[in-house]
Amino acid sequence: MKKLCFTTTALLAAGAIAVGSTTPTASAALVDASVDNDPGGAIVDGVIQSGEYAASVSAGGSGFGGTVGGATLNLDSDESGIYLGFQNFGDYSGNSIRVYFGTTGSGATEISESAGFLDNGDFGRELLSRPAQDGVVFDDGFSADFGQIISPAFGGFQALFQMNTGGPNSLNFAGNGVNASAVGEFPTSDVLEIFIPYVDLGLVGGETIDYVVLFGNNNGFDTDGAGPDEGTFLSDESIPFQFVGGNPGFGPVNVSDFNSFQTNVTPGSAIIPEPATMALLGLGGLVMLGRRRRA
Repeated sequence: MKKLCFTTTALLAAGAIAVGSTTPTASAALVDASVDNDPGGAIVDGVIQSGEYAASVSAGGSGFGGTVGGATLNLDSDESGIYLGFQNFGDYSGNSIRVYFGTTGSGATEISESAGFLDNGDFGRELLSRPAQDGVVFDDGFSADFGQIISPAFGGFQALFQMNTGGPNSLNFAGNGVNASAVGEFPTSDVLEIFIPYVDLGLVGGETIDYVVLFGNNNGFDTDGAGPDEGTFLSDESIPFQFVGGNPGFGPVNVSDFNSFQTNVTPGSAIIPEPATMALLGLGGLVMLGRRRRA
């Protein structure tokens, strides 16, 4: 089974899930594990209702004023994809949020110039390629296959990319099916909702997602070896919160903690009955069971 990992380095504290099930883990790196037990999904309309999401976690950190560190991340899923609902944002103008997802277990364990991430093809690709001036290293089993940039720059935008090493435009745009509420150049709403189809991440429903969210400034980096990076600076505001010593700054930064979210089983998945039941149903019955869909 594939695992989807997403890193949010600017929102979450190591707080517990407010809604949804939590699964204990022996891994020191996995801070919070939640499970979606509700078959319905959220609604991307810029408003988060009570009970709309299956799980929620709190952010932590205040290095950039707590605009993201004071937020909450809500999570949900349905037969089509994953819902992220950020709530209680401050004005994060001048900075950007990076969310990293790992779906294969063999993605990038380091994002830096020395690791080969040199994509300055556009603003979003550049910021995902350099969350901190001297890069970040993911420890304890997390690796990044995809990255999502959320930024109020250029009128406000969000975009999903597949993380690949190389020069300009080496990060492949992957967000063809993504739907999100408005970001805005000077964000006035404290809510941002995003829907990501499983297909955009190479997943199906029922799989588990590991994630990390990071928050940093909008400075770029040197890609031709002729000069130093321009000072990409990482805040301590993150999900899960892990930078207890304050802003990790220019780095290199070790990101050792992450959270996980088990999505709901996709309607239409094959149901495997007990052996005695299989004998009664016969081949025709099994075909019908395999085609049943959850309401």
